[in-house]
Amino acid sequence: MVGYGRLHDALARTDYLVLACPLTDLTRELVDEAALATLPPDAVVVNVARGGVVDEAALAAALGEEAIRGAALDVTDPEPLPPDSPLWRLENCLVTPHVGGSTPRHWGRLAEIVAENVRALAGGAAGADLRNLVAAPGGV
Repeated sequence: MVGYGRLHDALARTDYLVLACPLTDLTRELVDEAALATLPPDAVVVNVARGGVVDEAALAAALGEEAIRGAALDVTDPEPLPPDSPLWRLENCLVTPHVGGSTPRHWGRLAEIVAENVRALAGGAAGADLRNLVAAPGGV
């Protein structure tokens, strides 16, 4: 773990920058033009966090200028990535459809959770009784 003030020191020694953090006021565009300029030319950025953690215009510029070696994005901002985004045209950028975490058991587990939640809702369950709840029904 690197303190926020020492981020650029760490970036200068980074081969693979893997982002797996929440999107907060502190992390929004954490990887901006200055951060990308600090990375070594052979660095690769992997974003599995949230699209807003990376300044995508700055990333596209860094990739286009080959200031970094590449990027793999499982998330973008906005999602889906618009067809006219320059990231689609860059050979050194891989964009996946936000399913990078899919596993062989994913769909079966998802079906079980949905079925449990449908039964719970049909039985008059409160939001707290639902599995994997992000926001209660009628919430934000």
